[in-house]
Amino acid sequence: MGCEPIDGGSIPLGRPNMNIRKYIQPSALFLEGVENLTQDSSANVYCGFNVTKTDKEPIDQLQAFIIAKRIQEYNLDQFGKKGTFIAFIGGLFEVLNCRNVEEVDKLIERNKPKEESKKKLFQKIYEKFELEGRILTTEDLWQDQKYWEILKGLFDKQVFTRGLLINDTLNFYQSKEQLMSGLRVKDLPSALVNLPLEFIKKIGNFPAPILYTPAEVSEAYYLKEKYGISIKIGQTQERTYDKYLYQDFSVFRLKQPVSLSSSLTKPEVVTPYIDKSEFELSGAKKKEVRLYFEESLAEISQKVSLSENEKYVYTVEDIFGEVINPIVEKAILAIESAKAMGIKSVCIANQRFNSGQDLIDSLLDGSSQLQDVRAFLPKILNQFVIKPFS
Repeated sequence: MGCEPIDGGSIPLGRPNMNIRKYIQPSALFLEGVENLTQDSSANVYCGFNVTKTDKEPIDQLQAFIIAKRIQEYNLDQFGKKGTFIAFIGGLFEVLNCRNVEEVDKLIERNKPKEESKKKLFQKIYEKFELEGRILTTEDLWQDQKYWEILKGLFDKQVFTRGLLINDTLNFYQSKEQLMSGLRVKDLPSALVNLPLEFIKKIGNFPAPILYTPAEVSEAYYLKEKYGISIKIGQTQERTYDKYLYQDFSVFRLKQPVSLSSSLTKPEVVTPYIDKSEFELSGAKKKEVRLYFEESLAEISQKVSLSENEKYVYTVEDIFGEVINPIVEKAILAIESAKAMGIKSVCIANQRFNSGQDLIDSLLDGSSQLQDVRAFLPKILNQFVIKPFS
C-alpha cells in the first residue's frame, strides 16, 4: 500500500543564524558558490535564461525557480520579507552574433515570440511557487539607456578591452577577418537597442559579437542598480561571465543537468532552458533525450523506460564537474517542485522524501533503491512538474 503526498503550507526552517548556502544545499542541486558576506537584509536574486531552439520547453529549467524559492524562504525566515526574484529571458542577445541587419530582423522575428511564450510559462511557475518578483525580457533592459551606460562604464574602467574581447570571441570564428566583417554595434536596430550617443561614439565601430560577454555582465549590474540584486544563480556553463561579478555579487551555481541518455562514463550535460534540434547538435552527437513541460504521462514513461539503467547517483563530467544520474536528478525536480508548492513530502515506494538531499542520502545508504525511483518517476513528474504548469 503506497503513501499519498500530504498537502501543507511551506514552513520556514526557523533556525537562527542560518545562511543562504544552508537553505539551498538540501535541494541537492547546488554545486558551487562565491559568497559576499555583507548580506544583512533580504536578498534579491536573479537568473538569466535564453529561449529554446525548438518549440519545446525542457523541465530542467525549473532548477533555478526551486533555488529562488529556497532563498525566498531564507529571506522570510531571517528578515520577514521574501525579497525579489528576477527571471531575465535574454532571447534577443543572439543578435550580437548576426552577420548583417537582415539576419537581425529574422532572429527578432523568430525569438521575440519565444521570449513571450517562455514568459507565460514562467508566470505559471511564479504563481504556483508563490514567488515574489518580475519576469523581464531583452527589450526591458536594452530599451533603457541606463543599461548601455553601465556597459560603457565597464569599458571606461578597463574591465573589458577591445583587444581581449576580440581574442576571446575568435574562439567561435574561423578568422579575425570573418569576425571583423560582421555586424557593427552601430548597426543594431534602434527599435531593439536604445544606444546613448556617447556609447556609439566610443564603441559603435566595434564588431557586435565581442559585446556578448560584456552584455551578460552588464545585465547583472543593471539589475543590481534597478532592483537591488545581490545574488546571481545559474549553471556551471556560466563561469565565463560569473568571474567578472565576484567582487560585487554572491554567485550560486547549480549542477549542470543531464540528458536522460546520460551515463556513468559518458555524462551528457545539457543547457537547462534550451532544447536543440538534431541539426544543431555538434559532431556526431545523438539527439538529446529531454523531458518537456508539454508531455503526457505516456510520453514521459516511454522516455524513462528507454533511459540508461545504471546504478549510480553521482558521476563527474570533465568540464562541468559533478552531475547526477538523470533518473535521480529528475526525481529531485519533482520532490523540490512539490516542496516549493507547499507539499510537505513526496512518496516513492512507501517512503516519504522532504527534499532532494533526502532522496540522495536514502539512495547512498541503501534504504532506497534506484529501480523504485525509476518506477515512480513518470508519476511524480506528471503530478508535480508537468500538470501544475500546463
